[in-house]
This record gives sequence, C-alpha cells and structure tokens, in this order.
Amino acid sequence: MELESKGPGVATLRRYAAVLVSGLLLAAPVAQAQNYEGYYGNTEWRDIGEDVKTVKYCPGNGSIAVGTRRNSDADQVLVTRVSDTGVTDNAGLNTWQQAYYVGGGKHSAGYGIIELAGGAGFAVTGSLRTDEGSYAFVMRLDCKGNPQWTTLLDNRDQTSRATGYDLIQSGSVMPSRAAAGGDIVMVGEEIQNGRTVGRIARVDLTGNVVWDHQYDGHEWPALQFRAVTENLANTGAWTDLVIAGTATSANGVRNALMFRATGAGAPVCSTTLGDEKEHRDFNGLTPLLGRNFLGETVLVGAATGFSEGAPSQPYLVRYSRASCSPKVQAVWNDREKASFTAYDVVEAATLDGLNGALAVVGTIGSSQGFVLAADPATLREYGALVQRRYGDNFRESLYAIDRKADRFIMAGATGADWAGEGDPQDLYLVQVDAALYTQCADQWYPQAVNVDLPPKDLWPQYQRVDKFFAVQTPPVDASKWGYACELDPPEGCPGVIDNGTVMLGVHPTAYLNIECPAIPMSSGLYGTTLVGLRFLPTNGEAPRRARPAKAGASPMPTRPRRSAATPRAATARSTWW
Repeated sequence: MELESKGPGVATLRRYAAVLVSGLLLAAPVAQAQNYEGYYGNTEWRDIGEDVKTVKYCPGNGSIAVGTRRNSDADQVLVTRVSDTGVTDNAGLNTWQQAYYVGGGKHSAGYGIIELAGGAGFAVTGSLRTDEGSYAFVMRLDCKGNPQWTTLLDNRDQTSRATGYDLIQSGSVMPSRAAAGGDIVMVGEEIQNGRTVGRIARVDLTGNVVWDHQYDGHEWPALQFRAVTENLANTGAWTDLVIAGTATSANGVRNALMFRATGAGAPVCSTTLGDEKEHRDFNGLTPLLGRNFLGETVLVGAATGFSEGAPSQPYLVRYSRASCSPKVQAVWNDREKASFTAYDVVEAATLDGLNGALAVVGTIGSSQGFVLAADPATLREYGALVQRRYGDNFRESLYAIDRKADRFIMAGATGADWAGEGDPQDLYLVQVDAALYTQCADQWYPQAVNVDLPPKDLWPQYQRVDKFFAVQTPPVDASKWGYACELDPPEGCPGVIDNGTVMLGVHPTAYLNIECPAIPMSSGLYGTTLVGLRFLPTNGEAPRRARPAKAGASPMPTRPRRSAATPRAATARSTWW
C-alpha cells in the first residue's frame, strides 16, 4: 500500500401511532409505518452493522448502515443503503450495497457513518490494519457509494493501533457558527506503548485535516472515545463537542467518561463516574432538543461486575447544559437477571406532545436486540409504553439507532441464516414505528432504578498529530438481502387495522376484503392476499372457509409473522466477533 503524504497543518463537519399509550404518540398526521426486520450480506462473509443513519439529502431517502464483513483472510468496510421499506440493490430507488478495501489493504473495518448536508454524500470512519499497526481513517462517498477520497490519520508511533469509532458533521446537530455543511469531526482511540489515548480529528470536505489531537489521561492509563455529538456551549460562540467513552484507572477499573471540547479541540471539562464495585462504560449519546431539556445530553452504556462473566446492566446519565455535571443517573434491570448492554440512544421529542421518550438500543447477552423507552426526566420507564425485544432464536444483536419522522431504524447482526444457505452472519436492520413495533417483536418488562455516583474530574493533556495521508479505496460489489420478518402492509394497503393478533381490512366503501400483496397467502381453501378478518396465529381468513389441518401437522409457531420465503437451515449458534 502506497501512502501519499499530505503534510502537516493543512487548514481549510403499523403501526402509525394510533397506539393510545401515555407516551410516544405521533403528533404528525396518521400514516402507516412500514416496519420490517431484514438481513443483508453475502453467504461467504460474516457481515455486521455497527452504525446506522437516516438518509435525508441523497435522492430516495431511506437509511444507510456501515459495518464490516469478514472471511478467513480479508476484512472489508461494508456500507448498505436501503429504501424506507428495507430494499437494497435497486438502482431505481438509489439503493445499493458496497464493500471497500481502504487503502487497497486486505484488513479494514467500518464503525461510524453520517450523511453530509446538501446531497454531498456520506462520510465513514473505522480502521485500516497493516503489518506494522493500524490507522484511523475518514472516507467520503457520493450518494451512489462511489469513493471520493480517503484520509488516513497518522500515528506518533508506527506500531500504534488506532481506530475511528464515530463522527458528525459540524453544524448538523445544534445551531452553531459553523458554516452549513461544515467539517467532519471524528473520534476514536490509539493504543501506544501500553497506554490508550483518545483521538479527535477535524477533517474538511476535501479530505484535508484541519487539526488532529491525542488526549492522554495521565493517571488514567486508558482513555477510549466511543461516540461524539455537538451541544450548546456556555459561551454561545461555538457548539461544544461532547464525547462518550471510558477511562480506565491504574488498578484496571473502568469508569464512564464524559468529555467536552471546543470546536478547536481544546478540553472544556471531563468527568468520570464509577466506584470500586463495578466497571462502567459509555457507548453512545444524544443531545436533547426538547424544550424542557434543551442543551442537556444523555449518555448510555453499561455497569458490569468485576467477576468473569458478570452480568451487565444498562447505565443512563443525563448531564447539565454546557457542563460535565450529571443530573440524573439510572440503572436498568432485567426481571430474569439477564445480562444486557445499552449501545446507542436517540431522542424522540417531536414524536409526541409531551417531553419525548429516549429510545435506547442494545443487546441482551450477545444474541437478542432490544429497545427501551426511557423518560428523559428520570431515565426510567416511559409511561405505559412496552419495551421490545427483536430477533428470533436468540441469534441477533443491535448496536445503533437513528430516528425518522415517524419511526426508528436500528442496526446490528444476525447469525440465524434466514436463507438456509450456510451463511454464518449478516447485517441486521430493524425498522419500527413510534410504538417500537414489528410483527415479530416480543414484549419485555425490565425495570429501572435511580443511582447517584459522584463525578470525578479528569484533565487530559492533548497534543497535535500533524501528518496524514491520502489513499485509494477500491469498491467491491456486495449484494444479497431478504426479510427476516415480513414487511408491514405498505401505504398501498389503506384501511388495514392490525393489533398483532387480528387483522381487519375495511374498504372505504365499508365492505371487508382489501388486497394487500405485502402479506402471505391466507390459509383458507382459496388462499389470497386479501385482508378481511384474518386471525394471525393461524393466518386464517374469516370470509373464506378455513383449510382443515393435515393429520399430524404441527401447530403454528408463536411468532407467525417471520418471513418464510425460504426455509431456515438448522445451524448452530453463530460465532460472534
């Protein structure tokens, strides 16, 4: 791999919500949300999703996810662009799936993605591993997935291992003095000589580095930066960068880290939360824009016991405006004492007429994705809204969430081999409405309690990294997908009412039976895609005579809405990486 040095210091970021619960009521006009669970990735690869964002500017809307696909001798960045119904690889909808060899090397991984304002495409961050070490990178793609440029950020030592985990475009989250369509800000870490230092870099839209800083925690041997956003600064001059992560003490105890910096990378404040009883980590964060909490920030992660295999519990903290001072802390518990971790969070303020819930995504153990709806005031349960679990046979995980006007999109991985082809692992996308619903979701009833750990100040020193490199990034086609849980009735099926057990189709002229090709054939004598009065557990259609069950036939499963286009292979649980 040949690196072109760019020199130092170059300057210039269905259920529509008629669900009458006390929270998450849609304020927008009622419209059917098309919920789904889908899998994406080629058979010979293990595909995983690490981040997902809503597409707003590139034609076609939809969502875009980034992750990594791996086989025995190669790792590639995987970017998947889907429509609002989960369709990919449809040029007419401007959807596609591509893999990328960053720098032409055989080992690269993707961890964060954003859409750039004004239809300027997308930006991706991750790592490129070489024989000597690894580099964090920022890559820009156009709306069709074609690489525009890739910038590698240099390390102070060639044997260091650096990774980019998250990024934003300045001026895109909070109002600031940054120009519209501002610079890209990336956060990550670098492991060097037994220490781990935080990393923040600001890159302009041509790929030149404005500044690149390492942050050393001194008495804290490891600072890990995992997620970044913008929020209001107390000066009002610029927005602050707000970073979530982990600070590890000299005795090896991990503490949850909140770090603020100016738009130029200078530290504003930083605090840790922890004790000598548990490890604590922050994995994701969101700025609050609702009128009651404007300028505050919520960080999410996990509290984990010291013993090997100790269970984890989601840990949520809301911080004061323009500071690193915690206001409310909460830990969530599973009634069955399962281990689960929160990875990402998004605010849903405009989806209801109250304060707006926080949608928190994560994984139970390593094999079942979940979403919690947390009250931003208390960080505990939000009204009567039921929490949800996703996936089937405990082979799915969720790591990222973003919101649309009337729904949420989540990304992770599935090892269920939905097509029955021996596929070990695929990218997994779940799109839900304001009630967190898909036709295959399970209800779940965890509980939360408030805690009060005192913050400790941390003052990292930072120093500039001057050199960066421009490299080429060859793309590779990567296209295969299907529904793990079938699509909800589309906009073309108006009048279909579905409570999860019974589906009722009412035509505008008041008679039953509405043609809805998005659902399976009914189990009547003459199977159709009409919806009159359908009983979902048996898929029986009341207006037609039910087909008698065959002798010895097994009953329908309790989750009848899984896609059955192809049988699932009886495979062992996926090996997770």
